[in-house]
Amino acid sequence: TRRTKRTRRMASSSAPGACPYFVAPSTATKSCSDQDASAIGGVCSEHGLKPASSSWTAGKATVNQDVAVVARPTKDSVFLGVFDGHGEHGSQVARFACEHLVSQGGDGDLSRQFVECDRELQRSSVPSESSGTTATTVLLNADSVRVACVGDSRCVLASGPARSRRRSRLLRVRLHWRATELSEDQRAWLPSERARITAHGGLVWGEEGRAERVWGRGADGQFFGGLVVSRAIGQHSLAAAGVIATPVVVQRALTEEDRCLIVASDGVWDVLGSAEAVSICERCWPDSTSASRAVVRRAKRRWTTLVGSGQGRDDITAIVVCLPLRGCDGRLVRDDEGGAALPDVASVSSAE
Repeated sequence: TRRTKRTRRMASSSAPGACPYFVAPSTATKSCSDQDASAIGGVCSEHGLKPASSSWTAGKATVNQDVAVVARPTKDSVFLGVFDGHGEHGSQVARFACEHLVSQGGDGDLSRQFVECDRELQRSSVPSESSGTTATTVLLNADSVRVACVGDSRCVLASGPARSRRRSRLLRVRLHWRATELSEDQRAWLPSERARITAHGGLVWGEEGRAERVWGRGADGQFFGGLVVSRAIGQHSLAAAGVIATPVVVQRALTEEDRCLIVASDGVWDVLGSAEAVSICERCWPDSTSASRAVVRRAKRRWTTLVGSGQGRDDITAIVVCLPLRGCDGRLVRDDEGGAALPDVASVSSAE
């Protein structure tokens, strides 16, 4: 059953299947319909499933701690963000980070904004000692894209020739799009991240056959934590062990061959490679809504095998924005130019 939401507030995450979705106030003066919403991009999310710690919990839905945002801070820019919460209060931390960063519009000193967001979170009533979130934000203009990332919610740019179905049928040749990762998954085992954590007195360790994680040392000498990502907003108990909220920022000029942007949580990237996700979007282009649903649907199927072996399923969230932005010939349409205005509200749907 398809579920959609149109709201200007953060949706509640109390329901297991809900993906909290925040849309910032916009400068738009025109309202938009559900049909117009896909002019910005497609957003799709699926809740996770609990691992088989017992026959009672196996396969039961978890609260979706992913938060997705699509906003228009100005008439000439689009802001995207994916926040993947972790820990008991991860959904609250993800919402807090989303609200704070989207209010900044994705411009200016992003490192300062992320660090200040982390400080504000620590001063707030949201429990964040053992809970945190990834944060990957994207500011998209007519000719450039700027990405800031902490954690492992990845941003991928797809580039290649426009599809020509007639040419493909005649020549039986398909020119595949290229995948360019605009963010790096910041995980504990990366050499640069490991070096920082070790220098702070933290430990990077994992059991044989399992991912290495960040561990802090308590006053009693015992290790605690076990965080896969090496950068996060929140998770303040591991700050002394080298977990930081400073993002890695990448800016790239857009070209005529750039076809779409994918921003997704690790529920996608743990089971799909960047090239595979781009291939899925290539078949759906220029329908960003279909593309986001197809990416999540493929990831969900991949997780099914893991669920069957008792490993559970992570929350799965993807935003896809097809380029050039619809109806603007490679640039954003302005309200005063006589074209259809980009909407300030988009739809969120499940993959089913």
